[in-house]
Amino acid sequence: MILEAQQKYVQVAPFLDDGRPASAARDACAFWPVPNTTQPHEPKVEGLPPVLVISTTNDPATPYQAGVKLAQAIKGALLTFEGTQHTVFLQGVSCVDKVGTDYLVNGTVPAPGTRCQAG
Repeated sequence: MILEAQQKYVQVAPFLDDGRPASAARDACAFWPVPNTTQPHEPKVEGLPPVLVISTTNDPATPYQAGVKLAQAIKGALLTFEGTQHTVFLQGVSCVDKVGTDYLVNGTVPAPGTRCQAG
């Protein structure tokens, strides 16, 4: 049943195909504890410590430019992942995992322009 639904999904929205096989598991976004915002807006985040934003160039769900704009709006650091998946941190991409872990453990952000690739 899931495989059939996934095949139909790819037929009607091929741009959302991340290239991975169908799975019954939902990703972390399905459990995000914040209501969806339907209107574009500038975040108001005065006083935050440096924030790491990870954005994927060909993310099937979130446009890359949205991550770029978010990082700019919150004066955060941007890590660009050159790939096609949604949610890349702790998904086996060693470059992204290293930068993300260093941020979480040590509070350090990558240098401007830092990019990672699959493999």
